[in-house]
Amino acid sequence: MTRILAKKDYQIAAQQLQFTQLKGLEIKDVTYTDIKHLIKIQKAVYEGVAPWGRTVFLSELNGIHPTYYQLFRFQDTPIGFFGVRFEEKNGHITNVAILPDFQNIGIGSLMLSMIIKKAIESQCDTLTLEVRKSNLNAKRLYRRFGFESRSIKNRYYVDGEDAVFMEKRLEEL
Repeated sequence: MTRILAKKDYQIAAQQLQFTQLKGLEIKDVTYTDIKHLIKIQKAVYEGVAPWGRTVFLSELNGIHPTYYQLFRFQDTPIGFFGVRFEEKNGHITNVAILPDFQNIGIGSLMLSMIIKKAIESQCDTLTLEVRKSNLNAKRLYRRFGFESRSIKNRYYVDGEDAVFMEKRLEEL
């Protein structure tokens, strides 16, 4: 069977193509030397705290399951990244982080479009993620891309906040 993006996903991705054509925007595979940028972005996003340190990122990049990390740079400045790990028929989004000044302008949509495309290429049936219960903008974005809330993970984060576990079924035609 051929796997394709749902029509809605294509429309959202098409709207975001302007970012790939925007002069100064680069998207690249994350390498070991980029880990310092991932940590710096996390600190900006999570108010001075980097939930994942160098060791965790190294284990993600060297793990037994393929992990796909992309770093977004605008005019040579790292502005965001995402990570997704593939295990059997599931892709699990481990990270999506965008500097506050670059949030809510479509970069998250571009990231999700790329993640969905890679998951389909990897022959995944589902994509899953956890998101902070309080992160309304992120939950709204994920729902626009067809993710549905499946459960609550109580006290999932270090600060005790709950996580919403979300899943997207990738369509087959």
